[in-house]
Amino acid sequence: MIPNRSVSASRARYLPRAMRPTWVLFASALALACGSNDDESGGGSGGTGGSAGPWRKEAPLPAAAASLSATESGGKIWVAGGVDGSVSKKVWSYDPATGTWSAGPDLPEARELPGMASVGGDVYAVGGFGDVDATPTDSTYVLKAGASSWQKLSSLLLNRAGAFATTLTDRIYLVGGMGDAQLLGDTVAFDPGTNSWSVKAAIPNPRVRFAGFVLSGWIHAVGGTSESGGVTNKVDIYEPGGNVWTLGPDFPTPRDGLGAAVLDGKAYVVGGDAAGTVDVFDGAAWSSAPPLGTPRIGAAVVAVAGRVYVIGGALPGGGASDVVESYAP
Repeated sequence: MIPNRSVSASRARYLPRAMRPTWVLFASALALACGSNDDESGGGSGGTGGSAGPWRKEAPLPAAAASLSATESGGKIWVAGGVDGSVSKKVWSYDPATGTWSAGPDLPEARELPGMASVGGDVYAVGGFGDVDATPTDSTYVLKAGASSWQKLSSLLLNRAGAFATTLTDRIYLVGGMGDAQLLGDTVAFDPGTNSWSVKAAIPNPRVRFAGFVLSGWIHAVGGTSESGGVTNKVDIYEPGGNVWTLGPDFPTPRDGLGAAVLDGKAYVVGGDAAGTVDVFDGAAWSSAPPLGTPRIGAAVVAVAGRVYVIGGALPGGGASDVVESYAP
């Protein structure tokens, strides 16, 4: 059994759209998104070729969504789940070479904030909230390269949502996130070859709604909501060879509902506030990059073809967005 980190009774039901007083902005945006339609939701004026400063507008997401997840596989971006009025099972793929979106096979079940990663061209969706009451799930699904439907695999050891998923040495690592009424401390790893999960070292600062990325082969967990319900500026770094966590340089602008991607040896930590802040980490120190043209909270962030893409999310003024922007340093 994985040891859990308990939270107070007031945190017993983690509602992504209304977790705590300091999350009023995010809660308001998603609450409005729940009653929006495509015309109201998207800020969806972002067609291919537009620009907002250094950030370039790309073809909009076919359906507005916040709290969605993404991964890169085969040179394309795969996006799944999210929320806009209800939890979605939709899956989309984006080809940066043509600037077009295509529908993929729906997830077997609707998911908010599943962990997403790819191994050998196969796309995995793990856990996530299953409904608007924020019930974490334990499902593991894979979309094999070229397949027309998702296949169910061995379930997580515990229900988990809002975790960061990534691939290291052909294994999927899942860090942080929310379980049944508590944040989860332990890191878990999935071996596709044996269809099994194993438990790794516990993260020093359990969190949810945080940014995760891999730099120099090490997993970094940045910002997010902590056990106390406050926003943290701590950076936890995991070294898989030694199965140990250490602390990194503090994050300069504590916030949650943010995402990250790595490009050319630097991590870009994006969004999570009304300013569209972008912080850059080179493995030693933090610096700043130009802010998003369209600030968003709970967007999917992924790097492909030499650009960082920020997809969907909740607009600070309210409503789920279909806006897609990209940045090349």
